[in-house]
Amino acid sequence: MQPVRHAFDTILSHHEPYPAIVLTRAWDIVTMNNAFTRLFAFFIKLPFDPIVAQNVMHSLFHPQGVRPYVTNWEEVAGFLIDRLYRESIVELETSDSRKLLDALLAYPGVPSRMREVDLSKAPRVCITVNLEKNGTRLDLFSTLTTLGTPLDVTAQELRIESYFPADEATGEWLRKSAASAAN
Repeated sequence: MQPVRHAFDTILSHHEPYPAIVLTRAWDIVTMNNAFTRLFAFFIKLPFDPIVAQNVMHSLFHPQGVRPYVTNWEEVAGFLIDRLYRESIVELETSDSRKLLDALLAYPGVPSRMREVDLSKAPRVCITVNLEKNGTRLDLFSTLTTLGTPLDVTAQELRIESYFPADEATGEWLRKSAASAAN
């Protein structure tokens, strides 16, 4: 795993000033770059429930996580539920994806229509997450990268989520945030 860890660390550090994280298949955070730490800290007050804080999906769905700051939350949540549902059907019914899906759907305020996924529709490829707090608006989209030829089962379960600014104002905020952290 040492070469894989080194590759992940290199990718995360070179993605600065943009946020990036390494995730498990169950969306648990393994490691993150400084930009993700700054972004996460801007939107979530710590201390926070560690189980929720260590899982990207839980932090988005939890009413006291990032959710109150996502202005298009229902759109983003629907996109993620669709993705997670599709992941869970290719795994065993008792999979981590299925357990996570059930836990997310149990959060208060999750619309009941999200319990039904229309598999006849092609899944969306990308979505912009619109975050807003105290007059600061950030628009981000992300990509997921997996290892094409994993060296072992552990590496096969990992992926990198890299966030990108969807507009220049968000890019500028991320660059300024990195510059002020460096000073």
